[in-house]
Amino acid sequence: MRGEQGEVVGVLGIGRDITARFSAETALRRSAEKLSRLAASVPGMLYEYAEDQTGEARLLYVSDYCRLLFGLEPSVVLDSIDNVRALIVPEDFARMRTIQQAAVEEERSMSVDVRIVTPDGQNKWVQFSSSPAGPDRDGMVHLRSGVALDITDRMRAEAAVREKDELLREMSRLAHIGAWSLDLASGIVTTTEEVAEIHDLAPGEQASLSQGMALFQGEHRDQLA
Repeated sequence: MRGEQGEVVGVLGIGRDITARFSAETALRRSAEKLSRLAASVPGMLYEYAEDQTGEARLLYVSDYCRLLFGLEPSVVLDSIDNVRALIVPEDFARMRTIQQAAVEEERSMSVDVRIVTPDGQNKWVQFSSSPAGPDRDGMVHLRSGVALDITDRMRAEAAVREKDELLREMSRLAHIGAWSLDLASGIVTTTEEVAEIHDLAPGEQASLSQGMALFQGEHRDQLA
């Protein structure tokens, strides 16, 4: 405040209760910190997907794991979802889009495995899983929360098992050697394709123990019994 001559003669101030605002800001900060800790503990990229009113897809949130998974900075992924889509093998992306569109229309969860090639040339398998994330907001529709996991090791292990099984089947076919298994609880006998061929059975056909024993005659059956 100033006097008649313009000199300062006092100070005028006001006080405002900001307890509610401060509490809200503190709760928001703690929530963000909690989400950050949770995201850091997940071996995958957490994300939030949505579409605008024109149907253009966007990622509203991605966790820092996108650096390890895709070799991309979070800011690059948030800038355009196409930066992630460009890494997906084209035929796998087409399949993913079909599955995703059906899940969005039916408002249900989805999961799809796709192959990607990272910017530095790494070949990976990634599993995208997502679920509806509540009502539309801020002009965005079809909100979905999801996680993208690196399943490369699992897919390679499964492929190795299939390769070994195929090699075993081929070796059995060439050597005319088959195998069978017996479930003692059910008495069901399961045979390989080679055993089925030797005994003129349908491939993959299951039989009871008595039916299996009937395939052998005389002393050979006695030896098995």
